[in-house]
Amino acid sequence: MNQALETQIDRVDEDIRLFRSYFYQSKILIVDPHKSSGKRLLEILLELGAQMDNLYGVDNFKDAMNLLDEIKPDVLFSEYYLQGEDVFSLFKHFKKIRPDQNRCLSILITSNNNQAYVAQAAEEEIDIFLIKPYTSDFLKQMLFENSLFKINPSEYLKMVEMGKKLILDGKLSEAKDLLIEAQKMVPEPTLAFYYLGQIDLLNDAKDNAKEKFMSGLAVSEVHFKSLNGLFNRLIEENEIKQAYKVVKKMIRFFPFNVERLTKVLKLAVVTENYLDIEDYYKVYQDASVTDNTLKKYICAALITMGKYYLNEKDLLNANQAFQRSASILSTGVFLRNCIESLCDYQMLNEAKYFLNMFSTEDQDTEHYKVSCFLINAISGNPFQSIIEEGKRLVYGDMVNSKIVFKFLHYYLSQVGDRVELENLLKRKAEVLS
Repeated sequence: MNQALETQIDRVDEDIRLFRSYFYQSKILIVDPHKSSGKRLLEILLELGAQMDNLYGVDNFKDAMNLLDEIKPDVLFSEYYLQGEDVFSLFKHFKKIRPDQNRCLSILITSNNNQAYVAQAAEEEIDIFLIKPYTSDFLKQMLFENSLFKINPSEYLKMVEMGKKLILDGKLSEAKDLLIEAQKMVPEPTLAFYYLGQIDLLNDAKDNAKEKFMSGLAVSEVHFKSLNGLFNRLIEENEIKQAYKVVKKMIRFFPFNVERLTKVLKLAVVTENYLDIEDYYKVYQDASVTDNTLKKYICAALITMGKYYLNEKDLLNANQAFQRSASILSTGVFLRNCIESLCDYQMLNEAKYFLNMFSTEDQDTEHYKVSCFLINAISGNPFQSIIEEGKRLVYGDMVNSKIVFKFLHYYLSQVGDRVELENLLKRKAEVLS
């Protein structure tokens, strides 16, 4: 037999031996409210060599936290949904009681492949994100690959892990020397660059940290930790356009979380990359998002994109952007924004569509009153009735809408009421100053 092939077979045999030995020795905690899936998982682990005496199972968050403290397991499996409890706090506690995570495995199980969950799992450094239904063979393969990465890492990864530990122990000079040596061992030492950047940040050498993150990305342009480190530095330096490019890449290559999508929406508006908002809307649409703050940001961004389209005379896409915003949140402030923009471009029928979306409770608000006035103002009604309605808003309800002042000024000019025009200009200066 070819010697190279023999060596490869020996290496595979050794990997299998290490894998089975790891599960034979490991304490394993399974947290699953569903008895059937918990039982199936237990059977698979027994097939892999796990010992029955080392297998523990609970069906709720409280018992899981207690058992974590009691047995300090090597491997933690947990279902995502635990009666409303935050499963990620369970994994954080696991990392706290077992700081030697290079010897541990964490596995999150869920039937929902929502990108936000995937992103949070990645950022919490959970080893395996397992989506139901899964096959026995798939689980075994995932466990095999991830456990070997932990129990038999390359020399480079061993040195990086040692450097990381030294950083946590406050031994920054020793960590730096070790990581510089680690850089020489592989062609793409991005992770070593990242931790060298962290040392620079701790030493308040922020410019050097930025250079380290950029050096790491030069050899491996899609590395989450380095991108995130560079993004934070660029924001601190107020390099908004460069920061936007970085976070845009993060959204493209990594699952989003609420915080990251909120940031990219804000920066897309600030940097006037309005057309990109279309892509972020699709990202939002593909996920089941319940976070109300993100909903407000996506609505505001869509309305801003709609205004951009209006300015470009693309009325169809403008109206579509407004409709998408209203489909997410049809609250008074967002509906009024849509109506103000549409009325400014004399789009009467489109504006009426949004007026009909106001709830009964909102029909006594300033947002509704302003919206009604604007629609009346472009509906061909008698000038005097429009003027009286506008004056009630400006002098009575104290509205501060520029477009209300604009239309009222126009109609007062049409009837030649110079006294009221002068009063309106004074009022405008007071309200909009």
